[in-house]
Amino acid sequence: MPYVNESGNHERADRLNHRGLIVDPAVTAALKGMNLPDRAMARDRIQDDIGALRTSRLDLPLVGRATSRAVAVDGSPAEVEVLPDFPAARVGYLQVAVAHVDLNRMLAPPADRFVDPREIGRAAVGYVLKSVIPTSVINYRDGQDQPAAIRQAVDTIFRASRMGDSEDDLASLTDVLLHVWPGTPDAPAAFLEVRKCPSCGCEGPHRVGSAAISCPSCREPIYPTDVLQLHLEVAPEGSNLTVLGRLMNVVEVLVFLWFIRCFAQGSEYQHTAFILDGPLSVHGAAADLKRGAERFLQAVHETATRRGWKSPPILGLQKTGVLVDHAHQLASLDLLPPGTLVELPDGYLRRWVVPGPASAYGKDTDFGRRFLYRTQDGRVHVFAVPRLSGGTVTDDRLAVNRNAYPTLRTTVDLLDTVGTRLYEDAVIPVALAHNYASLPVGIGSEVLRTHAQVTLGIRPTALPPQPPRWPHR
Repeated sequence: MPYVNESGNHERADRLNHRGLIVDPAVTAALKGMNLPDRAMARDRIQDDIGALRTSRLDLPLVGRATSRAVAVDGSPAEVEVLPDFPAARVGYLQVAVAHVDLNRMLAPPADRFVDPREIGRAAVGYVLKSVIPTSVINYRDGQDQPAAIRQAVDTIFRASRMGDSEDDLASLTDVLLHVWPGTPDAPAAFLEVRKCPSCGCEGPHRVGSAAISCPSCREPIYPTDVLQLHLEVAPEGSNLTVLGRLMNVVEVLVFLWFIRCFAQGSEYQHTAFILDGPLSVHGAAADLKRGAERFLQAVHETATRRGWKSPPILGLQKTGVLVDHAHQLASLDLLPPGTLVELPDGYLRRWVVPGPASAYGKDTDFGRRFLYRTQDGRVHVFAVPRLSGGTVTDDRLAVNRNAYPTLRTTVDLLDTVGTRLYEDAVIPVALAHNYASLPVGIGSEVLRTHAQVTLGIRPTALPPQPPRWPHR
């Protein structure tokens, strides 16, 4: 790691320091031992594979109703230092937002030549869940280690945050967890099973309801949220932005599932699209949640089917990553004409996108099968939809059974409808959710740091020195 001088500039490397790597025979031999794909052959084979896997939007069966509303979920984390004389002391802020968009009002043609911004404002309503946790050095009592402090903070967040519009729908995140992990959309489980005590490691399972229990061995609290195992990823020194990101992922999924459940209580459910910013997946130590999420969505679909309702678009929209880069490459090679959907069995993913063994792609993380779609106006999307007919998305690792994904046509029709030119490959509901959730870098981080310092009784620190800015010529 380089040093930093008084002006805030990093120590510069010697301009010839790379020479040793270039002339080292071991480095050269290691490079020669690496395998490269035959690019010409790969292009031809990819073209053949895409030709077999793609279909026109119009060839998909239309099983659903016109979408008049959309609910989008997005989150944003930030971590700031709060003690100038103790630089490792940090707190993390987290926002998860839900944007409820009236698509009929949003997309209605203007009464005259210009769009009325007041109408656009009335078409979207935002709900934001806000929280803060100690991520490094800071805790709740003397002698408490960082995993225990983060566990306590997560339990507090899950018990305090309440969601829903009507009295029947109000729920804390702990309530939602009890519905999703072992329960059903209609009935929460009585308890969650924590395999080991996070404090002393004594074997369970420890049955924890909506409130914490005391470990029978060490008498330390065991929280219902310990089932997520986020404490296993806590770094004992330095930043814990990774854990904050894992927590955001879990909260996003739980909020997403709960709003689907709330809307499924009424017939408007079948006219409402539900969009999660990111793939339908849970990563890290909490990945077991994905199995509960898959069962939860299938149970909602089964109930809607018994009522004679059609399931609406439910999707995760992936904006970055190697699969998104691959989709753009296909579009640049004219392999994705507008209005084209490409299904992605695991053989294709393992051969051309994420090389690896024949094991099912995303089997431990994904509760949605991923597809590529190019809209009528040329936008390229990677999205995931749940397998609603039962089973799991890994059942389609050899060939994708489109009948198991009855919302495909309404999903791609939605993507054709709600695009925006504000950002590359963007859709309006997700852009609005991000607008509600996003935490600005730069001055935004400084404001959050000052807020934490003032609240903790610390004298706010001045902005760090900035490198000089030269005028543009």
